[in-house]
Amino acid sequence: MLDLEAQKHVVDGKLRCWLDIDINDSRAAYQRAVNFVAAKNLAYSLTSNWLPELGGSELKRVKEQLYANDFEWSGRGRCAVKMPPQRIYVEVWPEVAPLAVENFVALLLGNRGKGQESGCEMTYKGCHFHRCIKGFVAQGGDFVKNNGSGGECVFPGKKQGFKDDAAGLKVKLGERGMLAMGNSGKNTNTSQFFFTFGDVSRLTGKHVGFGQRDVDAPLREQLVGGAEVLAIMEQCAAPEGDDSGRPAYPVVIADCGVCGVHEPEPMAWAPPAHLTAHAASSTRTVCAVDSTAAAERTESNAVLRARARYTRANGTVSRTSQKQAAAAAAVAPTRPKTAAANAALPAAKAAADVAGASQWTKLKTAARTASSSASIPLAREPAVSAAGVAAVPTADSASSEASGSGAGAAPAAARSIAPPAERAAAAVSASGARRRKSLPRRSDAAPPQYLCPVLGEVMTDPVTTCDGHTYEREAIEMWFRTYAERYPLAASAPSPVTGAMLASTALVSNIALRQVIETWREGREGLGG
Repeated sequence: MLDLEAQKHVVDGKLRCWLDIDINDSRAAYQRAVNFVAAKNLAYSLTSNWLPELGGSELKRVKEQLYANDFEWSGRGRCAVKMPPQRIYVEVWPEVAPLAVENFVALLLGNRGKGQESGCEMTYKGCHFHRCIKGFVAQGGDFVKNNGSGGECVFPGKKQGFKDDAAGLKVKLGERGMLAMGNSGKNTNTSQFFFTFGDVSRLTGKHVGFGQRDVDAPLREQLVGGAEVLAIMEQCAAPEGDDSGRPAYPVVIADCGVCGVHEPEPMAWAPPAHLTAHAASSTRTVCAVDSTAAAERTESNAVLRARARYTRANGTVSRTSQKQAAAAAAVAPTRPKTAAANAALPAAKAAADVAGASQWTKLKTAARTASSSASIPLAREPAVSAAGVAAVPTADSASSEASGSGAGAAPAAARSIAPPAERAAAAVSASGARRRKSLPRRSDAAPPQYLCPVLGEVMTDPVTTCDGHTYEREAIEMWFRTYAERYPLAASAPSPVTGAMLASTALVSNIALRQVIETWREGREGLGG
């Protein structure tokens, strides 16, 4: 009996099924190209991290230059930047050939477990077309040995195969795309079947015909290329003189099922889950995907031009300088404002023991004044004097730095009190302080200004999304208005935009907004963010 789920989808005595045909390992080659672009798009300055969104020149560059010259990736196998047609839809006739259809549908669904005779999983998935003859047939279905010498039906106790359907033997196999059972004689049907490449009427009455390529669905065929799949299979036919009929390239059933029961989108349609929130329910055609990608690339280029205009007008800090500054900041943290005063106090106190309390008070005040006048990051260890002792800033250096006149401007009383070794150490420390003075102070640096990636203007009312990315509030609202027709989620969003509303995972996963985020990240680095 036909599978219960499949019975629900029989319409006018017809049941629609599908097979994804993988020719010459194209699916794996295409997936390698998808993974390569996702991993290397920034390194090679590609316009997108999703392969189908790249332009024709970029696809050619990826295949012929980037992938081929990448030692690590090219060693994994060939890549294919375009997915060839792979899905073919067929209609089967349960009323004409009930046994053949039940057997065929059960093997498409793969829900009968393992075969009693072979012990193999009873499914067409992964099964090879072992015989392809131009102008004749493409035969497959031997899931046991994949060479045409095996096969097993789903009916228990039918080791030699099930009997022929009388009405199915009357089906004329006189046109391209007919579906019939393969056998080794009368009533020896197992799991092997074949598609016809032309008029093979001489097989009528010898093989049970139970279906054909779905010619009543032109729109579906146009989108997934069912007719083209048969043509490509025929191109893989065995060369002339090869009696085995083995195809020149592997032809494999990568996936299969029954429409309405199990029907995922073809591999070439499905975008990565992190690029769209509606991958499972997407109904966009291939043309719609291409036009959407082109529009979003145009928007991304406009953002880049706006960022360039801002760069020319305001100037930027190079990425190399930013990295050097970040490394220096990590190695040399800022010393607190009181650190210079605390370091100067021991030497000043030693001098006060000789000069008296009044001189001590004067030097202490000068040291504190010097430390509070400049808060500068220290990028090196304290200098070492000729005596091998770390040179600590003394009252001489502190008071001279405070007055801005250098080491030679220290008060005469301080110079007369400090020993020669300490005066030498103070001179070394003072020279280092003068060099540090030439650096810009943090307090004088202008606050960073970030460019909104959508408006191309400096943000005045920023809004932070749930991933931590910042946009101008007006830009987010504009984005909603722009994509209201394309993305229903954006059309239903409340206004004004709030940070809580932006926490929607589906929203930040949209292709357009993610591209804007990536562009904004690059712009932020270029603006010294």
